[in-house]
Amino acid sequence: MTLMYDHFASLHAPGTPLVLFNAWDAGSALAIERSGAKAIATSSWAVAAALGFEDGESLPLDWLERITRRIAKSISVPLTVDIETGYSEDPAEVADHALRIRNTGAVGINIEDRDRKTASPVPLAKHVLKLRAISSAQKSEGEPLFINARSDVFFDPEDPSHPTERMGHAVERAHAYVDAGADGIFFPGLKDPDLVARLVEEIGAPINVMVPDVEQLKIMKQAGARRISFGPAPYLSAMEMLTNCSREALTL
Repeated sequence: MTLMYDHFASLHAPGTPLVLFNAWDAGSALAIERSGAKAIATSSWAVAAALGFEDGESLPLDWLERITRRIAKSISVPLTVDIETGYSEDPAEVADHALRIRNTGAVGINIEDRDRKTASPVPLAKHVLKLRAISSAQKSEGEPLFINARSDVFFDPEDPSHPTERMGHAVERAHAYVDAGADGIFFPGLKDPDLVARLVEEIGAPINVMVPDVEQLKIMKQAGARRISFGPAPYLSAMEMLTNCSREALTL
């Protein structure tokens, strides 16, 4: 596992970012791997939707474990899994849940600082406790886990300020999360490449952003992002194609 972690971490390279076209089950993960993907990431939204659940940890954790295990057994590249807020508010439980996912064969996780009720970021100190608990637990067992700490600073529905006004808050959280054991920082909702470039310059850890299409991928690559993911966009595109194809067949 250590070799897999080292390999996965090395994929977050300046100038040649890790591109993650998010999967939702073993079949989609295998298809993405066949296209040349160097790693596979899940989208919590897509995994839940594919099984008829809403996003927001409605999908039971034991289901997520089974899906992750099936994906890990089906592919030969590193797998990172979106565990949302960790399925608990208790840091010790979150750490246990993270290790359960790691033990299915995943080498990395996304864990977000979003409040499950308000969708706004939780107090910084609260998320730091979760990250420290995960970092401590995985180190005590000797099995590394790449922790991608997601911050919803730019995704906050209750914050009307311009993204430039949130930069100080974003930098503060990023440094705190890295100090707590995070390997990378994920800022969904951040669309301005100039702001991405500023974050890249101010934060030593790899910056992850989410894009809707290949054109934005190119822009964020130029901005210096070292990890670029697509979130639920691949699932939505696949479902749109399925709907259109089935409609055409059924209306002949």
